[in-house]
Amino acid sequence: MALHPYLSQIRQLNAEDELPSALQQLHDLLEDSPKLTEVIHQTGPIYRVKISQIHI
Repeated sequence: MALHPYLSQIRQLNAEDELPSALQQLHDLLEDSPKLTEVIHQTGPIYRVKISQIHI
């Protein structure tokens, strides 16, 4: 799959509040990249925000 449509799909999943699917796709895209660590570090705060919104 070309990169642009793949990123568009990830953005669409994010827009549809399908964050776990979007993050999994991003993980798959960056699996063999040093950027994967950055994605993992950014995932934690996002989930904490989501969980705090659920408990309001």
